[in-house]
Amino acid sequence: MGNLNTIFSNVNLNRIDFIGGRPDIKFEFIDSIHGSHKYSGEIVCKHILVFKMDTSFEIEDDFPFPCFLCDVIVSKLEEDNIQSMFDKLNYGYRDVPKATDYYLIKMMGGDIGITIICNKVEINKV
Repeated sequence: MGNLNTIFSNVNLNRIDFIGGRPDIKFEFIDSIHGSHKYSGEIVCKHILVFKMDTSFEIEDDFPFPCFLCDVIVSKLEEDNIQSMFDKLNYGYRDVPKATDYYLIKMMGGDIGITIICNKVEINKV
């Protein structure tokens, strides 16, 4: 795996937007520590290949936004780690899709964890 870069720490995941007609998702973050709830930035994951979300929220409850995240980490996967990461995330197909780049995004927090592998990441921070 390449360098792990912590993009955001101690933020709230405020919003998840599925970008119409494409396998892209935008995640919006707001401040959680100072109580200001000011916009902290966003990450756009383009051409998502794997999306895994674990949560302890009850299914019949509404998903509580904003929800706290300790860290949001992005790493470019190295050639020798690509297959093992797809395997670890229980990728359902035999062969890993061909792409120029593979990025691993991990969002970890109290009641939620999101792991993504995608081909491109756009990061916008305030």
